Amino acid sequence: MDLPLQRLPPRRRTSRRPGPPRHRPSRTHQVRRRTLAVTTPTKADRQTLKLVDALAEIGVSRAAFYRMRARGQAPRHLKLPNGQIRIRRADLDAWFDACEVQEAC
Repeated sequence: MDLPLQRLPPRRRTSRRPGPPRHRPSRTHQVRRRTLAVTTPTKADRQTLKLVDALAEIGVSRAAFYRMRARGQAPRHLKLPNGQIRIRRADLDAWFDACEVQEAC
């Protein structure tokens, strides 16, 4: 007793993904980029400190720095692709200025 084989309809192959149609923006709808006035940074602005040097100047340990960093209280810093951290001199000075406490009269 053989059962008759049931034929399935052929699969439709399309190169298009299912979902809403893709929209290609025309040239008139492209986002226009704004140009900002950029000042040339001075040599002091471009100077970066290694984390060890910055920590010696701040006077905190590496662990304390990473705690401050986790809380968002550390100076702005750069993380290089190799994982090292650098701090710009200008950012460190700005952070020091922000830490000053105003004396009450």
